Amino acid sequence: MAETKNTEKQNIEIQKEEEKEKMESVRKADAAVKSMHDFTSPEVLYQELIKSVKKYHPSTDISMIEKAYKVASEAHKDQKRKSGEPYIIHPLCVAIILADLELDKETIVAGLLHDAVEDTWMTYEEVEKEFGSEVALLVDGVTKLGQLSYSKDKVEVQAENLRKMFLAMAKDIRVILIKLADRLHNMRTLQYMRPEKQQEKARETMDIYAPIAMRLGISKIKVELDDLSLKYLKPDVYYDLVEKVALRKSAREAFVNSIVKQVKQHMEDANIKAQVDGRVKHFFSIYKKMVNQDKTIDQIYDLFAVRIIVDTVKDCYAALGVIHEMYKPIPGRFKDYIAMPKANMYQSLHTTLIGPNGQPFEGDPRYVLKRAVQQAEDMGYTFEVGPECEFFLFNTDENTMPTTNTHEQAGYFDIGPLDFGENARRDIVMNLEDMGFVIEASHHEMAPAQHEIDFRYDEALNTADNIMTFKLAVKTLAQRNGLHATFMPKPQEGVNGSGMHINMSLSKDGKNIFADDCDPNGLSQEAYYFIGGLMRHVKGMCAITNPLVNSYKRLVPGFEAPVYIAWSGTNRSPLIRIPAERGEGTRIELRCPDPSANPYLVLAVCLAAGLDGIQKQIMPPAAVDRNIFNMTEEEIQEEGIDVLPNNLLEAVYEMEKDELVKEVLGTHTSRRYIKAKKKEWAEYSRQVSGWELDQYLYRI
Repeated sequence: MAETKNTEKQNIEIQKEEEKEKMESVRKADAAVKSMHDFTSPEVLYQELIKSVKKYHPSTDISMIEKAYKVASEAHKDQKRKSGEPYIIHPLCVAIILADLELDKETIVAGLLHDAVEDTWMTYEEVEKEFGSEVALLVDGVTKLGQLSYSKDKVEVQAENLRKMFLAMAKDIRVILIKLADRLHNMRTLQYMRPEKQQEKARETMDIYAPIAMRLGISKIKVELDDLSLKYLKPDVYYDLVEKVALRKSAREAFVNSIVKQVKQHMEDANIKAQVDGRVKHFFSIYKKMVNQDKTIDQIYDLFAVRIIVDTVKDCYAALGVIHEMYKPIPGRFKDYIAMPKANMYQSLHTTLIGPNGQPFEGDPRYVLKRAVQQAEDMGYTFEVGPECEFFLFNTDENTMPTTNTHEQAGYFDIGPLDFGENARRDIVMNLEDMGFVIEASHHEMAPAQHEIDFRYDEALNTADNIMTFKLAVKTLAQRNGLHATFMPKPQEGVNGSGMHINMSLSKDGKNIFADDCDPNGLSQEAYYFIGGLMRHVKGMCAITNPLVNSYKRLVPGFEAPVYIAWSGTNRSPLIRIPAERGEGTRIELRCPDPSANPYLVLAVCLAAGLDGIQKQIMPPAAVDRNIFNMTEEEIQEEGIDVLPNNLLEAVYEMEKDELVKEVLGTHTSRRYIKAKKKEWAEYSRQVSGWELDQYLYRI
């Protein structure tokens, strides 16, 4: 009984904590949009108004503003707002908004009096008598605009008509500005309205007032009206968005201001005369982009914008060069509206950058691997990898263009004079060692002109970096030796293709967790689960590990191709091999990846699949210790051995079905990767090959 009471008490405490967290989230969200001056005294607000006016117009006579404040205070003295505040606070806040726009004193006065004729004993004639015809006309215009009705029927048509009427009725544009300021403050205080009224006013604001502010170029007001409308129309979306953007508006604005300051300094240093300003993308803008482009918040990168205005086209391109030196540009996010202007002759250069805070690009393959490695670290694991990178060294033609020709006939582990590429390979190894690589093996592979260089095991991220460096070094140094190095999986028919076998292990507290001396195979339970995870997800991984149309011409029976989804500790025919070394050297070797694959993505999906196996305790089937290459199709089926996809399109379909693989890559990368690979397959499918011509041209 006592245990039940304790449990109930704990549940109540948990609920209270969750509610507290929720309220804190709401508070932070509300702080992101400018709030009202809650229950600030009218006198304090009035002093703020005067201070604001004198800031941009220090010589102006404020006597008329002071008089308007006193008259409005007297007229509204017995009135209260829904919040319980004195009504005069509303006209004061409207006037402050107008002062923020640096408008003249007549507009400020009209802002203080805009509700006086409609809601108090004051008349148009009295306003004209006390403040002149100019102010009276402004107040009268605002009063008439407020009398326009808004119906939910035919919303879009009516909204457009109302916008036109707004502009037509306003003999003075200042009438519109006062009305926008009036609506803005009402939206800031909308929390005191009934929910149905909140929805109505928010819809009206989004349909009418925000578009007018946009047409007039008053982004300051338009942005806030949009955000406040979204807050009441779609509160769940709004608060979720604010939470995910993470930074409060003040923090975001401070960040943008710091960027503007840096950019200004660099423009000056480059002798470029420029006007630089920045802005924070508002929540509604982000939401609209997510909806229109079918993107998640993780795919919206341009949350901040900096504008550089220069006098000439030359300076515009020069400014772009300076910016790209300051910050890293995101590939595929550049638009040149100077070389290709829009229909309205708008001319500018648009680029998207990674800012100084190092916020990663979601589509960065290295970042994908870093996320996967972090997951392993959160589980207490260190992921270590050793690759076996194979490549071909071919002759070049008289124009130094690559061919698939070779004069050598060397095979596995042959040396000179049969191995014509030995000198080039030695040169590559020596240069890699000078670069800090620890080379553990270098030899000729099975096919003529095929080679392999292995370097030391390392943590996953370092290994992926080393693979990228290795491939560049090999191609560069081969060229220096008059040869062409290719990592194409299957450059020649009838011989072995090039693989990039991945040797993997997990360690915890410096100890290899795959090793278990008590197990007949020398493998721990975690090792079995890791193998199980790889086997379950390998078909979905295949489009990553084997990313080309050509990859699947290597993955065919024969030629030691690892096409059978099985594992063994004694032979090389299955997909997964456990090399002979045990103890701290115990590792799992995945044999299907080829060197055309992106190593960051390969290691990310391998690690994620293995960890999934550990978390879900996925036991692999029994080891297949027979040579699968010598088994009949019937024997393979009897053993229940599955095979990898037959081609790139099948691999892409398998990837689409594997939620884990897509989750590891992230929405941005997975969507674009799948789209690109489908396009690659379609282009390949439309080609007429030499084989087709040989088979069909003369026969049919």
